[in-house]
Amino acid sequence: MSVTQPVVVVLAGGVGSRMNSSRPKVLHTVGGHTLLRHAVDAAEAIGPAELVVVVSYQRELVRAQLEEIAPGAIVAVQEEAQGTVDAVRAALAAVDAPGDDAVVVVLCADLPMLDGVTMRAMMSTHRNDRDAVTVLGTPDDGDDGAYVFDYVNLRAALDATIGQPQSSLGDVVSSVRLAGGQIGIHAVGDEWVVRGVDDRRQLAAVSAEYNRRVVDRWMRAGVTVMDPATTWIEADVDLGNDVTLLPGTMLQGATSVAAGATIGPETTVKDSEVGEQAVITRSTVELSVVGAGAHVGPYSRLRPGSQIDPSAVVGSFVETRHATPDEQSEPSGQLEPGVQLEQSADGADARRFSADEDVAKRGMEEK
Repeated sequence: MSVTQPVVVVLAGGVGSRMNSSRPKVLHTVGGHTLLRHAVDAAEAIGPAELVVVVSYQRELVRAQLEEIAPGAIVAVQEEAQGTVDAVRAALAAVDAPGDDAVVVVLCADLPMLDGVTMRAMMSTHRNDRDAVTVLGTPDDGDDGAYVFDYVNLRAALDATIGQPQSSLGDVVSSVRLAGGQIGIHAVGDEWVVRGVDDRRQLAAVSAEYNRRVVDRWMRAGVTVMDPATTWIEADVDLGNDVTLLPGTMLQGATSVAAGATIGPETTVKDSEVGEQAVITRSTVELSVVGAGAHVGPYSRLRPGSQIDPSAVVGSFVETRHATPDEQSEPSGQLEPGVQLEQSADGADARRFSADEDVAKRGMEEK
């Protein structure tokens, strides 16, 4: 096996007790992706010959996530959480023995800012410097959750730590050094790349920085963001040119917003498609399609399956869903152009009326 095709081991079996959560730490999210998804993306960026993910705590939940994001990954089970060294042993036992010239990359699955660019650069450092181990770190800290090992040195160090419960990868690195192996550091200037997540405060801090970078990238691409501090855009969102996002906007999942649309303020759009020049104000939209030039809100809710036609208007305090008017008292998710749906604030049944009737009604109210 060549050095350009490493075995990559992702350690995803930790309990994450400081999260105080009923779900595994690696299934918490940053930017709409689980920590596990971020780790797998970084691993796949270097073209592994084998991708091995070690699971332990609530393994079935983690395995289910893997089936969605990396169905080709090999799952290795660490029966009891006995440290990272034991986890690496479990990973190597799940694959055919690598050749003596092979490279093994080990990643902890709690580094959501670690990306493929950094991983490829780290691999280059390892090849060029001919180190026995290369450790990812900052200039002030040389041990931050990602390692590149020459397999021969890793195997010898693992053998040397047999019988030492709860031994860590730092112990493995020390063993390689004592055996005469050269230890190198791939230093990165961006501390966020190596910032791990162990508790909810760290999760919040990393999430905020990740989002800041996503928002900045979209502003550079031609999106107007009136208040970056209160605007959240997840990783899979796609935005067209001249989109305007007003304060308090949250765009989640596989949402796409076409050119010239305006979203916000105080609006959440999840897994939905918004057409050109559409306007959504102080509303919630989920798994829906909003046609070009349509207006939604304020204070409307489009439930999954709603399809708002181009140029249609969904008025205040309206809730739509994928059904026909005969099947429900709520407004239908299907609207014709130039027709508005209105519902009273006390939840009374909605009625349809034309744009002309709406203008007449507003004129009477003004008098």
